[in-house]
Amino acid sequence: MIDLKATLGQDHLDAFMRGLVRRRYHALLGAGASFGGTSSDGRYLPGAEGLATELQDAFALPPIGAAGLRRLYAGAKGKTTTSGVSLDAYLKARFSNTTPPDWMECFAQVPWEQIWTLNIDDCVEVAYTKWSQIARQSAVSISWTEQHRTPRATLDETLVIHLHGKASKAHRDPEIVFDIAGYVNATLAQHRWHRIFGDVYPAKPFIIIGASLDSEFDLQVVLEQGRYSTPDGHPSVIVSKDIDAFQADEYRRYGLIPIASAADEFFSSVLEILPQYLAELTHEEASAATDHPREIFTFLNQWQRLESAPPGPNRDRRHDFYAGHSPEWRDILLSLPSERDRHTATVDRSLEDLKHGEHMILLISGDPFTGKSTFLLSIASEINSRGYEPYLYAGEEAIDIHSAAWWLQRYPRSVLLIDDASDFAHDIEKLNVRLDGTPIALRAILTERASRARHIDNVLAAIPHDNLELNRRLSVGEVSRLIDKLTEKKRLGSLTGKAKTEQRRYFEGHKRELFSSMAELEHGRGFVSRIKDEYAAIADAGAQRLLGVIAIVGNLGYELPAPLVKAISGRTPLEAEAMVSVGELADLVAIRNRRGFHLRHRILGTLLVEHCLDPEERFELAKSLAIALAPHVSRSAITANTVHYRITRALMTAQNLKRFLGSNIDVVLDWYDAVEAGFEWNARFWEQRALAAADAGYFEPAYSWAREAVARHEDSFTLNTVGTVLMQRAASEALGGQWPTDSFELAESALAQARDLEGAVSEYPYETFFRYFERLVTLVEERDRALNEQLRNVWMNWHSRVLSLEPSYRTRLNSSLKSAWDAWERTTQMPTRLTDS
Repeated sequence: MIDLKATLGQDHLDAFMRGLVRRRYHALLGAGASFGGTSSDGRYLPGAEGLATELQDAFALPPIGAAGLRRLYAGAKGKTTTSGVSLDAYLKARFSNTTPPDWMECFAQVPWEQIWTLNIDDCVEVAYTKWSQIARQSAVSISWTEQHRTPRATLDETLVIHLHGKASKAHRDPEIVFDIAGYVNATLAQHRWHRIFGDVYPAKPFIIIGASLDSEFDLQVVLEQGRYSTPDGHPSVIVSKDIDAFQADEYRRYGLIPIASAADEFFSSVLEILPQYLAELTHEEASAATDHPREIFTFLNQWQRLESAPPGPNRDRRHDFYAGHSPEWRDILLSLPSERDRHTATVDRSLEDLKHGEHMILLISGDPFTGKSTFLLSIASEINSRGYEPYLYAGEEAIDIHSAAWWLQRYPRSVLLIDDASDFAHDIEKLNVRLDGTPIALRAILTERASRARHIDNVLAAIPHDNLELNRRLSVGEVSRLIDKLTEKKRLGSLTGKAKTEQRRYFEGHKRELFSSMAELEHGRGFVSRIKDEYAAIADAGAQRLLGVIAIVGNLGYELPAPLVKAISGRTPLEAEAMVSVGELADLVAIRNRRGFHLRHRILGTLLVEHCLDPEERFELAKSLAIALAPHVSRSAITANTVHYRITRALMTAQNLKRFLGSNIDVVLDWYDAVEAGFEWNARFWEQRALAAADAGYFEPAYSWAREAVARHEDSFTLNTVGTVLMQRAASEALGGQWPTDSFELAESALAQARDLEGAVSEYPYETFFRYFERLVTLVEERDRALNEQLRNVWMNWHSRVLSLEPSYRTRLNSSLKSAWDAWERTTQMPTRLTDS
């Protein structure tokens, strides 16, 4: 074993081990990682030089000097060995059904976010099978030629991605990447794993084992770009027993810490100290990492413990809480916020005793700049002081319900916090259902903008939960406490030294609105003017482009994932980081932990898009963003609800595109045309394209595109879109005062199909039917008795079916059902009983 503390230093060691415990690390295995493994016939697996010699001998290739593996592999294609064995059969026999080297027993016990390998053998997969009793995860083998997928958290999977192909599939063309043609194919392949690796490598912490970086043509360009030194501080390392001084210097230039060690010694040392870092986070002692169940690693990967320890010395000097930047936990530890009304009452409600089966779910909402995130973190600080443990959601995909339930059972004083929670409303609903009837208490505090909080309320309609709406206007008491806090922190700006009455008058002059008051306190000019000036001062085109995309993503409510920065801006990771840390974007953008590039305040996204980017720029940037996201989005990513999918879903929503691109619907449809190649497989893409066209009255293509969505994935949602398009056509036809019989009947049939397909667990087809029924009977008030009788029968059929819905879905329909009934009652004399649903 080696002394990791002496090798890495205490700070790097702590950051490294905490990253492993949180399952943040990727592994990259080179040819040296398989040394010591054997083929099915007992021969040791060869490296590049050994395989080149084997191919030359086995396929009777003429001597060509130092030809290298690539040229010899190309020369052996189409030939057979002296015993008649083809090249693909030779490779399969040589590199399949292997016996892995002994060090992989330790490797399999480490929790990985993902594993990448340059080898075509199956050593890693066999290792996870051979040592399955102690392996931390199950390994899923993927070739670079196979479609994108994500690991399934419920099965604790990790992907083993073969960037040079798999010998077991050598018969497929292209599969094996040894020759120049293979490298070209791999590099040019879109929506495939080489592109994803190129995105992920600079942004995620890596452990590289047994790789000789200067010999990999397709990866060398990626590695030379360097890496982000993100604030989470997890260092990337390269482990090899033979690292000379020149190589060590080269690796450091690449942002890698060289560790001269054999793999078995390195991982034995890691496993020896891993339990103490687990104990640090879980308060549980264990003699070995294998003593900890997988739920611990999964939970810690998704949730960040907000600890009350004093803030460390490292800080972003550009971050300024009082200038309106998004709050950080450090701001709370430094007591920068002033206390809002209902602070203590909210804490008391969060921590009050719960009876068996009770839960506490609190939704905090409000308009932009009402301090929701600050309020949430301030509540977390108070929770800490009362002996409870707040955990802030920091995951990149759907909440793992099983691990969260397991954790709450074991650590009942945990409180779950989710900022910008609308994407996870259904997860909270599932967790609530999972814990119902058990003694496990769910304590969860959610925040969201008022406009999106309605979605959370709808999802949680049948679940007891509290609502707290923060007002954009401060109360008189809140103003007084804010003045006291600014006085204490010497941040009163133009109010410094003035009498309290004059200070209060200043805030009253701003109608006690937090945003406008703070924006002018120290700058003396409007926030919009400042943003315009700062944007115009950016001279670097790449920096402006990066900021524009970050603004669009921020406007949608997200951060730009770090892996996408190179594809979007054309800048290397180190160049992009310099722009943000000390360059032209430093006052506007920051890198938060491992999640990505974010605006220092979310409202900046709206201001930049509306006041700085012209329509042509918005179109181009939104298109580039979609193209960069495409390789990371698949059916598997949709199931996992990854951050890449969530951004894509919001970006391609027709209403959002109209907001970005302007009222000209032809421009919006041009955008769908421009990105079709990356998303033509995606049902939502066709749904939103259809809705955009229907809104503009292009009903024929809208109908065809809606049917394309159904062809991709037939479910209640896509059929509901067909019904919506047809109902919009019906409403358009009804403007002339005539009932649109054909369109209405087609629409009602599609919606009924959607309703029947989903059964009792979807209100969307009902919502669509009742909304458009109301519109149509209002547009066509003059109807004969026969038509009214037909409509009454249709109404009664839909109304009676409402009663078959589960209670939560019926609750969500109450408003639209009553509104449709009122419209029907106003326009007809035929009584139709409305049953309370």
